[in-house]
Order: sequence, then structure tokens, then C-alpha cells
Amino acid sequence: MKKLPLLLLVLFVAASGFAQEAGKQPPVPFVSKLKAKAVDSRIHITWRNPENLQGTVLLYRHTEEIDQGNLGEAVLVATLEADQESCEDAPGDAKSYYYAALIRDDTGTIQRLFIPFRNKTSQGTRISILPTLESLAARITGIRAEVAGDSVQVTFQVSIRQAL
Repeated sequence: MKKLPLLLLVLFVAASGFAQEAGKQPPVPFVSKLKAKAVDSRIHITWRNPENLQGTVLLYRHTEEIDQGNLGEAVLVATLEADQESCEDAPGDAKSYYYAALIRDDTGTIQRLFIPFRNKTSQGTRISILPTLESLAARITGIRAEVAGDSVQVTFQVSIRQAL
């Protein structure tokens, strides 16, 4: 019987040690202030990245508010670098859409944290004017070719961000 209190004491100490280790993990990074606004035939999406973001921002679109249960059904609109805090989407129809911006860290792990009014929209946004074929076309500017060793490297700017 004397061993039971000792065993309970050992379990208590071990459990408190695990709790302290769990508290030392860095907070999960997420974007904030995600907003979507319809401007004619496009939806302009803006957000704020966390400081010192390591990774990329994945922007998703769905006809329902996005959460853990339906992320697999959402459309990946764009993969954006850490210094970008806006994107335009041209859904091509007048349905109401919801957006979520998640962070994929340098190890490839997607931080699947959904916080209303922070990294996901809670109200649908719809365009007021259906896009023309010309407005959906990407414009390429600043095209440049450079010789690099035994190859040619071509760089350019694209007016519309597509999912990467």
C-alpha cells in the first residue's frame, strides 16, 4: 500500500513535466485581418502576415464558410510568398464565395487553424459584373532573358496570380 502514494507522486510529476513541455512550443502562425471585397468582375483579398513569416500563404475559396470539414473541397486560388499581403480572384460567376488564408511552413506543413475574422471570411463575397474573356486573360510584362552558363533564364511579371 505504501507504493501507491509514491506511484501517484511519480505520475503527477511526469504529467506536469509534459504540460510544461507542451507550453514551450511556439504559437501556430496565422494571417490576420483577412478581407474580401468585390470590385467589378474580381474579388480583391487582403490580409496581414505574421512577423517573420517563414513559408508561404495558401489562399482558398469555397461556396461555404471554410473550416476543417470542407477544406478538401475548397479551391486553392493562389500560393503566395511571405512578402505578399493581397491577391485578386476572378471566380468567373456570380456565386457568393468565402476565403481562407493558411500558412504552409518551410517543412511543408499546412497550419490548419481557422479563426473567423482573422484568417477566414465569415460572409460570402460575390462579383457584381461577370468577367469578359479579355479581363480574365493574364498580361505578361517585364519579360527578360539572360544567359546563365549553358542555359537561358527567362523572367517576367504576370498580372494575375494563379494557383501554383
